[in-house]
Amino acid sequence: VVKGGPAEKAGLRARDTIIRLADMPVENIYDYMRAINMLKVGKTINVTILRDRKTHSLRLTPAPRE
Repeated sequence: VVKGGPAEKAGLRARDTIIRLADMPVENIYDYMRAINMLKVGKTINVTILRDRKTHSLRLTPAPRE
């Protein structure tokens, strides 16, 4: 999680585990990379995470890299 980045703004923290990204299940790094590649800058998506053995839903808006 980069300070001031989209993930931090959405509420993600270090050690959170992403289990769903943009309505795609994430079970491994390949699922994660496939989902990341489908994101569009400025289009808000849902992210489901596992934190302290509880699931949480967050809204994340991807931004262009600087």
